[in-house]
Amino acid sequence: MGISGTEVAKEASAIVLMDDNFASIAKAISWGRAVNDAAKKFLQFQFTINVTAGLLTVISALVGGTDASVFSVVQLLWINLIMDTFAALALGTDFPTPDLLKRKPEPRGVAVPNVTMWKMILGQSIYQLAVIFTFHYAGESIFQYHTEQQQRQLQTMTFNIYVWMQFFNQIDSRRIDNRFNILEGILQNPWFMFVQTVTLAGQVIIIFLGGEAFQVAPLTGAQWGWSLMFGVITIPVGMVVRLIPDWLLSAASEMFALPWKSFTTRRTEPATATRSLGPVMRLFNRCLGPRKQTEGEDAIQTTQQSAGATDEGHGKSGDPAEQQLDLDGIVEALRYGTAEVNVGIQLHPDTRKDDLVLVDLRQMGIPPSQNPALWQFMGSQL
Repeated sequence: MGISGTEVAKEASAIVLMDDNFASIAKAISWGRAVNDAAKKFLQFQFTINVTAGLLTVISALVGGTDASVFSVVQLLWINLIMDTFAALALGTDFPTPDLLKRKPEPRGVAVPNVTMWKMILGQSIYQLAVIFTFHYAGESIFQYHTEQQQRQLQTMTFNIYVWMQFFNQIDSRRIDNRFNILEGILQNPWFMFVQTVTLAGQVIIIFLGGEAFQVAPLTGAQWGWSLMFGVITIPVGMVVRLIPDWLLSAASEMFALPWKSFTTRRTEPATATRSLGPVMRLFNRCLGPRKQTEGEDAIQTTQQSAGATDEGHGKSGDPAEQQLDLDGIVEALRYGTAEVNVGIQLHPDTRKDDLVLVDLRQMGIPPSQNPALWQFMGSQL
């Protein structure tokens, strides 16, 4: 307690209630989860617009040159303003909802972008890229635009469609789970309403009055209808993406990751086997070739193999009494410093097999406190 508690209790405690009210614990947890969700909402929206804007700009510039880019420099500045400043204000200021306390706590080491978020990022990115590339490269043949004014209107309509997609995707990003109520608590966040109003008014002003500054042309009513229609479709696309099970995306990612894991494993296994020889032995092998083993080394290798086989056999056995290491074989191998069995101990070459550190005291039949040999050993160590 921050008011009635003592200083010693405050220093020893993990949480201090400054107002001595236990309800503050629930309030702190709800605000902590709200801040965590706000960061995830912003990342989901940010990744989507970064992927689409980056691919659109790079691909169009590589295909047709810098003059044939989908967006002009000033248009990209407006998109960047929506992407960073406005999105941070809109998505980072949501208040806690009652449903936040009904969720299970997340593990400490879990990744911030979860499977549900990546699913939405991929779905919205694919939809936006498909629409913008279609208008940019096939719009002239679809709408039969041949004059210079019509082509400029087509470029303006493409830019307008993309901005309205982000406008409605920002609403869709308010939900980072698979539920459909994306408007939950929207009226409680005045910053979100303010940002959406500024974005809407700014885009309308740019299209009607931007002119040469933004390299746009005034659009007709039909062109405004196309722009708003493809922007609104972002919401149903988000609903469809939420219907896709998360395990399906996880299974697909694991399936595509298996070839890469097998490829990297094949590349690292020979290197690991070579590194196990040590730097001196690797130098001898390169200069003189693999050396022959002596009889003593053959015996050591046989001991190691028997210890490893015993360990492997015990690992497969289901009897707890048989799941024990061959301690005698491991001690013999560890004395020479060439053991391949990872038992997590190191032994001096002069260590005996009957050393009290290695002996199982349970087999002696008497308690350790009444064992004279153990008392003598402990007295010699003091």
